[in-house]
Amino acid sequence: MCLKEVLKCFSDHSEACRENSVQVILELLPRCGNISSFLPYIFSVLVDRVNCYDLEGIEDVPEKMRPNPGQKPKSMIKTIETCEEVRILFCNLVGKIISLSDENSVRKHLDDIVNIIRALIMDPSPEIQKAACEILKLFCDTYRLVLLH
Repeated sequence: MCLKEVLKCFSDHSEACRENSVQVILELLPRCGNISSFLPYIFSVLVDRVNCYDLEGIEDVPEKMRPNPGQKPKSMIKTIETCEEVRILFCNLVGKIISLSDENSVRKHLDDIVNIIRALIMDPSPEIQKAACEILKLFCDTYRLVLLH
């Protein structure tokens, strides 16, 4: 499938190309029977574009020097994706994935999903924060049993 080629366009220098590539994925996902085989590729690109790989910025910090949990970041300083419209489409994409995925697929990618939603909630744009909160609600409502275990 051309999924990998379309996902490469998420990082294109052209805003229109990035926006269109996300829209293509949004249109194709519901037409694919089982999307679980595509999720590792999609989440890999989303984690990169949303800049949530090391959200706390403590990956290389020794355990003794790490800040306590109350000092976690509250907002994103730098967003890799500069276009708000594309970040809104990322919200839509995560919501679509949540609604189309099964429990087993969600369990495999739980950390990625949570980190992507956290990063979107910390976005500088209030519109994206609101959309991310709606996705978080959808995620919690849909997969409450997965989150409890």
